[in-house]
Amino acid sequence: MVFERPQKRASQQPQGRFSSQVFQRQYFSDEEEKQIRNRPMPVGMFNYAATLPTAPYSEPIQEKADNTKTDDVSVEESININIPVVQLVKTEKDRSDKQKRVANAKKTINLLGNNMKNNLDNHLFNAKPSDGGAINQNAPVGLHAYTDGRLPNGVVNLATVGSLNKVHTLTWRWQNSVNQKNSTMFPQWMPPAHVRTLITLQYADTRDQTIEAGEQLYPADTKTYIQRGLNINLHKAGDTVYPEL
Repeated sequence: MVFERPQKRASQQPQGRFSSQVFQRQYFSDEEEKQIRNRPMPVGMFNYAATLPTAPYSEPIQEKADNTKTDDVSVEESININIPVVQLVKTEKDRSDKQKRVANAKKTINLLGNNMKNNLDNHLFNAKPSDGGAINQNAPVGLHAYTDGRLPNGVVNLATVGSLNKVHTLTWRWQNSVNQKNSTMFPQWMPPAHVRTLITLQYADTRDQTIEAGEQLYPADTKTYIQRGLNINLHKAGDTVYPEL
């Protein structure tokens, strides 16, 4: 019986990833094979020869990589999910309508933004009595809106309840007094002209001057433009107007 032991040539290196290895065969007689297998090995060493096959060696066949074929499949296809695509497209008409609404709102603000009676204006923005009298710091009144995000000089902010970006409650007092007042406030970001417009648009008797017959107001477009998604409800009590929570 002839035993075949494969050995790799030292001078031969694989050519590429899928190239075949080149081997050199060395043959042993039955007696030589028996001696190799029964040769004592030092402790801790592995007898490689004892593991060699007794059948003649045959070279493995390396299949070419290009024989395999894979299909490109998207993630959605692999998990069988159909994802709907929603595309929002603004038409020229949509843009034109929006520009028209903004223009209408600005026309209304130009007519009403500085057209509030002076006593009511000072009552809302400067915490003065609605009858036009002098401020009594021990009897705080009014104050329902900010001027460019600020409170009047001398007013001390004690606490706020709710978001300043919406209608909220302000607890305040005058600097030289301990008497407090709770006021419902328009959003801090709202310009004074927009506050005046909302009020005079709803309550015509708060206007300082009447609107001429040829001038047109646009209540719906103006409220949408000014409120920025909010729904501000107004309440009129005597000579004052304030936002409701």
